[in-house]
Amino acid sequence: MNSREEILGRLLRSFPVRYLVKAFDTKGWKQEDVIEELLETNNEANILAFVSENFDVTKQSVFIYAISNNYQHKKLIKNADLECVILDQNLNNGIFTLKGFHQIKYDVKLFEDTLIETDLKFIQPFKLTIMEGYIIIAITKMEANIKTFYPTGTLVLNHSKEDIESNLINRILTFFDVNHNVRPQQADLNKGIKELWEADVIDGKELSFREASSRTKVVMDGEKLYKEKYPKRYANIMRKPLELCIFRYLGDDEDYPSHFRCEPANGRISFSLYSTNINQINNVLNGIIGNN
Repeated sequence: MNSREEILGRLLRSFPVRYLVKAFDTKGWKQEDVIEELLETNNEANILAFVSENFDVTKQSVFIYAISNNYQHKKLIKNADLECVILDQNLNNGIFTLKGFHQIKYDVKLFEDTLIETDLKFIQPFKLTIMEGYIIIAITKMEANIKTFYPTGTLVLNHSKEDIESNLINRILTFFDVNHNVRPQQADLNKGIKELWEADVIDGKELSFREASSRTKVVMDGEKLYKEKYPKRYANIMRKPLELCIFRYLGDDEDYPSHFRCEPANGRISFSLYSTNINQINNVLNGIIGNN
């Protein structure tokens, strides 16, 4: 279950099938058929190049940190610096971008006539962006249902993994702080989110926010949105710190994904749907940070 081909196959499952079909001009359309064809007709270098070029269409968890001192890029970062594999890095108009991956492993207990203790290995892509005042770490979300990687009928009793994403983030932040004195802290994104909300770019579907001595949560019914339904309450919320929220995009184009989840006070944003183009997530991040 952990041959190089099988691990690359799991990696390709992190991308929407339509992108795989378009990029590689495959004959099939079903995920399993497309991936099988790609593994037969492409080497590892081709697949990893696709991962680097199309990272921005994956489902992602994004962690944003404010930095006290500007990063001055002077030399290439090496794999050993971050304990990962770097696929690409560049500096363009003062913005540094690095794409790569690290490996994660699930410990799995399953039953096939007898109890089996085994493991399942994955490649998890990530992207690091450093712009004036911020470090942004975006990590591809992995398939949560481990059962889908085993043959039908296999009884998966239990699985677990280390909090390797946190380890990756800590390695990145430590490297840039120790070597470049950037002093990263979780960014407060309240101002940027509220600017987009005020401009009717987004509206709230689920909201939680702080009162003087409590936390309030609101979940809107059906297709209703908060500002549209409760404009006076919205004006009051704008004076309070937002916590975990789900926002819906109000535009009739594809500049933003249809919705995203955000924890403004902790600098975290989550995209649980595949993007329809490679600009959507960056547009959200630029819109928030640009107004922060």
